Amino acid sequence: MYESSATYTWWDIEDSTESLATQAVSRWEALGLPKDATENPVVLQVWTTHEGEIAYTITLFYGDTEVYAADGCIKISGVSYRVAANAMESAIFESAEGLVGKSIADGLTRELWPWLCS
Repeated sequence: MYESSATYTWWDIEDSTESLATQAVSRWEALGLPKDATENPVVLQVWTTHEGEIAYTITLFYGDTEVYAADGCIKISGVSYRVAANAMESAIFESAEGLVGKSIADGLTRELWPWLCS
């Protein structure tokens, strides 16, 4: 399993117009959490399923409270594993970017490529 974490603030998700971030903002507001610059953990987990797919979850927390989780499953066939790994890395990065922005997504996926190729 690949796991990576970073921190984000309310402002990282509030400013985005991406669907995942909009859903996270709605959940944040429903929980009545403060809209401030407190740094909170975001965790990316990636694993291989029994069917050979790559599954992932990106979870936003506020302290110990789970605010929002986005997940996906990717199966690419008919290409070399390196091409598939590149496409998987891109798909996971784009999900993270749509949730917490480019710079945080960069940090979360920094070591993903070597893990996918191993």
